Amino acid sequence: MKRFLLIAIVSFFIVSTAFSTQQSSDTLIIGKDTILLQTFPLECIRNKQGFDAPFYYNGWSFPHTALWRGYVATWKVVDDFLLLKKVQKFDSVGTKLNIVEYLENNGYSPKILNGYVVADWYSDILTRHLRSSSCVWRDDRFRVSNWWQWRDNENERVELVFEGGKLIENNIIPIEDFQIGEMLSFEVWYFVDWYIWSTHRRAQVTGVIRENNGKKVLLEIVCWGTEHERTKRRIQRAIPSPILWVNPRYCDRVEI
Repeated sequence: MKRFLLIAIVSFFIVSTAFSTQQSSDTLIIGKDTILLQTFPLECIRNKQGFDAPFYYNGWSFPHTALWRGYVATWKVVDDFLLLKKVQKFDSVGTKLNIVEYLENNGYSPKILNGYVVADWYSDILTRHLRSSSCVWRDDRFRVSNWWQWRDNENERVELVFEGGKLIENNIIPIEDFQIGEMLSFEVWYFVDWYIWSTHRRAQVTGVIRENNGKKVLLEIVCWGTEHERTKRRIQRAIPSPILWVNPRYCDRVEI
C-alpha cells in the first residue's frame, strides 16, 4: 500500500511539472507589430466542440510537453477582425494544415475574409504576460495572455480585447511611441537573506529613456524605490546594470 501511494505521489508531481511547462507561443500580427500569444484561440473552439487533433506525432497528438496542442498558429488582425493565417506542424518542413477543410470536417462552417478564416468563435481579454522581472530586459518580443492566468495581479493592464473574433480594444503601445526623456517604471523582485530565513521582496524602480533602437529602449535607472542604502544595493544586484536595454511594453509610463 505504501509503495502504491509513493508511486501515485511521484506520478502526480511528474504530470504536474509537465503541464506547468510554458507552452510555445502562437504569433499575432497587428499592423507593424508582431506579438506572441500565450493563449490559443483555436483551442477555444477545439476544446468546446471536441475537434480532432490537427496533427499526430508517432501516434501522439503532440511532439513534446511545451506544445500540448500539437501545432503553432499565426494570426492577423485585418479590418479589426482576427484571422487565422496558418497552422503549422512542429516538424522539419513545417507542414501546414488545410484550415477550412479541418474545420468543416469537424462540423464547423467557417467565415472567410481575404482568403483567411475569421475566428468568430473567439472572445477574450488579454494582458501582458510577465512571469518575472527579468522579462523586462530579456524578452525582445511582447507576450500577452488571458487575464485569468495571472489572478495574483488583478490590476494588470489590459492590452487586447476580442469579442466574437473582432478586436474591440487595443492598448499596445508601438515601440516608436516611446520617446527619449520619457520615464518608465517596472517591478523588481530582490533577494533578502536574513540569518534565520530568506525571502524575496519587490520594489518599483524608475528610469529615464536615453535611446530607442526600434526594438528596445535604453533606460537609465534614476530611482531605486527606496532611500535605504542596504536595500538599494540588494535591488541593484537583481538588475544587470543601472543602464540597460529594456522592453518598454513590460514597463509602466510615469507621468511627470
